Amino acid sequence: MPEHFIPFHRADLIRLASTDPRLPEDQRPAFTAACTLITQLFHHEFHQRLEQLKEAFAPLDPNSEARPIPGEVAASKDESRTRLWASFRELLTRANFTAVSDAELQHALNAESVFDVKLHTKLDDFAELMIFARGRRRRQESVKRRFGTKITMIDVDYFERAVICLRFQEAAHFTATPKRKLPFTAGATTIKLFENVPVADLEMVFPNSEVRMRAKDHAILWIPAILGGIGVVIKAGLGIVAIALLAWSMISSGGPDHKLGAAEWAAISAGALGLLAIGGFVFRQWGRFKNKKIAFMQSLSQSLYFKNLDNNAGVFHRLIDDAEEEEVKEAVLAWFFLLICGPATMAQLDDCVEQWFERKLGTKLDFEVDDALAKVERLGLATRDGDRWIPVQPTNGVAVLGDRWRSLAG
Repeated sequence: MPEHFIPFHRADLIRLASTDPRLPEDQRPAFTAACTLITQLFHHEFHQRLEQLKEAFAPLDPNSEARPIPGEVAASKDESRTRLWASFRELLTRANFTAVSDAELQHALNAESVFDVKLHTKLDDFAELMIFARGRRRRQESVKRRFGTKITMIDVDYFERAVICLRFQEAAHFTATPKRKLPFTAGATTIKLFENVPVADLEMVFPNSEVRMRAKDHAILWIPAILGGIGVVIKAGLGIVAIALLAWSMISSGGPDHKLGAAEWAAISAGALGLLAIGGFVFRQWGRFKNKKIAFMQSLSQSLYFKNLDNNAGVFHRLIDDAEEEEVKEAVLAWFFLLICGPATMAQLDDCVEQWFERKLGTKLDFEVDDALAKVERLGLATRDGDRWIPVQPTNGVAVLGDRWRSLAG
């Protein structure tokens, strides 16, 4: 399914546009200069957005080293959180992320894991939860089948980027299970950014996910244990029976004063060895279970280590850069295709851009033409005449953008 996200670098698209034979050669230097000014204007705008996000997140940041000013009344956490979520949602939208629906999340929780693990997540641990994703792709992965004896290639859907924003319940929520060790701080706000997250394993990015063994893992572990344990139980049972018979013999032949013979000592030894065998067997199987679970945890930890791109305030910096890239690309593409295809209606421009991406770059794209034209109009690079859009030529565009830049500096 085509997405709004434009999966190419801004500089590469500007280079392709500026060297397109349909753009007159004498206009190319001015077009390139105008693209530089467009980039600078959006960079200035998004720097202000970054500062607003950092200010809203400051009272909630679990990694902050700054101290509050003595005697100053800080904004409440609820007020800061309200401002943060509103600004952050807008940023994610401008970076062409979309919210993951409840149905998609439930599908991920119910679907079979791509990894050799089973994850369990308690959604009621979260007072607030938002998940956004971008760039859904499909690729092949190898998985083990038939108890690990066969490797099969399957198609796996991935999110190229996934952002999780959440707030944990307050401490009172967790008092019902006092023995539970929390790997997080109650009431804390957390923001995380990941790459290449399997759609069916979306719960892997939750900080409260627990690794559990699947039914087939239990079967692999316990069926051989049960079969091997039958012999141990039989041997131990014989020893225990021998001890019981010895006790009965002692009672019937004189009680504690009865002296034990060689056969009786042999029976006691057999019984003791049988009990030790049972204890050793149980200990070994428990150790195997723990080692299997540790291996699963290590598999998940290694996967998350390489998929985690940023946390908390660091996410803002990366997503601000992404949003800035998307805004510049949309504005440049809308203006460029108006120059070579225009004047054009919104529908004509949309077709022109999407057909060029499919023909030139082999990519199906759902170009946000209405949003892109709004940017071009705001920058002064196009005007509207009825339902048609008329581009400003590159030389005049440089002048218009230069005036806008100087007004910011002045």
